Amino acid sequence: QSSGSIGLTLFYVTWLLGFVRWFVRQSTEIENSIVSVERILDYTNLKPEWNAKSNEKNILKIDKLEHWPKAGTIEFNDVSLIYVKNSTLALKNLSFKIQAGEKVGIVGRSGAGKSSILNVLERLYEFRGQILIDDVDIRLIDLYEIRKRITVIPQESILFGGTLRKNLDPFDEFSDDQLWKALEQVKIKSTFKNATACSLDMHLSDSGLNLSVGQRQLICLARAMLEKNKVVLIDEATSHIDPITDTIMQNLIAEQFRESTILIIAHRLRTIMNCTKIMVIKDGQLVEMGEPTVLDHKIDGHFYKLLKESAN
Repeated sequence: QSSGSIGLTLFYVTWLLGFVRWFVRQSTEIENSIVSVERILDYTNLKPEWNAKSNEKNILKIDKLEHWPKAGTIEFNDVSLIYVKNSTLALKNLSFKIQAGEKVGIVGRSGAGKSSILNVLERLYEFRGQILIDDVDIRLIDLYEIRKRITVIPQESILFGGTLRKNLDPFDEFSDDQLWKALEQVKIKSTFKNATACSLDMHLSDSGLNLSVGQRQLICLARAMLEKNKVVLIDEATSHIDPITDTIMQNLIAEQFRESTILIIAHRLRTIMNCTKIMVIKDGQLVEMGEPTVLDHKIDGHFYKLLKESAN
């Protein structure tokens, strides 16, 4: 009787442990699902972005913007930005003008306000002051139009689950030949063309995790090249890739966007030494702007100090 009781006890203990493991697994899955629900709720509660379409009297008609921006001149007039009410200004009365076709590197310490400049150009946040692109106030342009006509190459490559074709051409605007040409220009055509059962219909996992970091960034660059926009914003796009891919991207940016106005944010100062001009941002203000060959010899300048710090 004692042996039977022990055996029965062990059986129930084993069964109970299995039940506990099942319960923990189910609890984890429920918790993960709740996160998705929270994200959906956050999305539905987002305030709609202010759009020029809300005031039809002010919006510029699409036919007037057919070739806008044609040159790519960018002008900031007393631009200020605050992310959270009653907090410190991210940009403080920022004023500057960038001529068409210039390649401008934006530098500064973390939190200086570099990315904020790109954020207001895309109108991701409302700002005080005025921003003109080819003498047109960007507040008078529909959000969809302005974001379609400004190319952004982000720090983190943005790819989604779907085919390679859809990641390169989400709106089916280009032919297969154009897509293959773009992949060839970024030096990864052979990677996809020679792969087993691989084509423009190759499936990419969420965030492109079945590709290397360098391949993901080069696909984003190929997508940007297809757009052929006159204003290109690059937010430290080469900060997470290997030196070889970095060199490829730097050469491609210089070659493919030579007729565009480019703003580049970079932590590695060597990547912007071939820029037309360099802007130094400190505490949301423009403290220095000029040619790199001039600024790197200005011993008492802000850029010179940043170069010294990076060298050390």
